[in-house]
Amino acid sequence: FVGHPVVEGGANSGDGRAFRRRHGIAAEETLIAVLPGSRVGEVTRLHDIFGETLFLLMKKHPENLRVVVPTVDAVAGLVRDAVARWPVPTLVVENEKEKFDAFAASDVALAASGTVALELAMAGTPAVVTYRINPVSAWIARRLIKVRFAHLVNLILDREVVPEFIQESCRPDFLAAALEDLLGDAQRRKSRRKVTPRR
Repeated sequence: FVGHPVVEGGANSGDGRAFRRRHGIAAEETLIAVLPGSRVGEVTRLHDIFGETLFLLMKKHPENLRVVVPTVDAVAGLVRDAVARWPVPTLVVENEKEKFDAFAASDVALAASGTVALELAMAGTPAVVTYRINPVSAWIARRLIKVRFAHLVNLILDREVVPEFIQESCRPDFLAAALEDLLGDAQRRKSRRKVTPRR
């Protein structure tokens, strides 16, 4: 097998301007796509960490920070309950078109490692990738898996193009600092967006 189905999945077809108009998000507002996973265990492990990360970012962007959380039916209820406690105005969207439009509209993204991280790469959305699993599973995995990175883009390029924070480094202070770096580096974001055609 050669290739990946994400390449033909349409992640690079989103309409960011239309998404912002549709949801009343001004061009000057900073929009972060947050994706805590598509399974109950992922969302449960990550939603508090992501909420604390947003709290730290909110301190630096108190006026113009917005969040969008694309999710799936299987965890939509859990996600809505979790984000209700986040300190930032948060929009939850549930279908594929809205997800890809949200990617195009977002300045940066914070995502659980996995397929969605590849979709963000296809969309050209600058992202920070993270993951945390059960400590026992992590201990076993580290003895079986001998690669330097988790994100496929970083594995292919053999360097960390997309910042990733796995297991113990999946911490709100680390994640907030990495997102702040991306938000503060317009040239870096622009170069990432040139990777794929966008509307």
